[in-house]
Amino acid sequence: MLSSEQVTGSKKDLAKALGTSTVTLDRWLERFGDEVPCLQRGTNGLAYRFDLPATVAFFQDKRDEEARRQADRDQALAQLALPFLDAPQQAENKPISMREQREALLVGKLKREESERLGQLVPTAELRDLLGTAFARWNTAIHAAIRQIGGDFHLPDPVTRELDSRIGLAQREFVRDLRAELLPDPDASAA
Repeated sequence: MLSSEQVTGSKKDLAKALGTSTVTLDRWLERFGDEVPCLQRGTNGLAYRFDLPATVAFFQDKRDEEARRQADRDQALAQLALPFLDAPQQAENKPISMREQREALLVGKLKREESERLGQLVPTAELRDLLGTAFARWNTAIHAAIRQIGGDFHLPDPVTRELDSRIGLAQREFVRDLRAELLPDPDASAA
């Protein structure tokens, strides 16, 4: 029996509570997979059922976490700004004329255009979305394959869960290492 505080709902109810579309909710369910606190997972002929307060809190935590990560990425990207001035001028802190500033901006613009022409600049938002979608699909496929193989070969549930857990750990370590390579800690380089 449900407590008076526990309110259950369908995917449509959850989408409404989150203020999003069911299409977006489907993407989130695919992205977070087994992490999502479901009372009943949807399958053919069986609808999803959610503990609405717990699931809304889960997705709010994910949104907050993503906002923190985005702020960290923005801060790291701000560190990558190319200087407009030559190093000797910066070191001496000489005031520079408007003409020198204009020339420095023009050189920066030319460098950027050349980098774009050579394909060395990547639209980060597009790349982030592509990687996020690819990793979410990969995650779903890997974990589904583990469950399928466990069932096909009649592996004990603890063995299947352990395999799933170890693969999940390896995936998290891979993502952590990838982040460290793509967005190095600015404090670490100063040491």
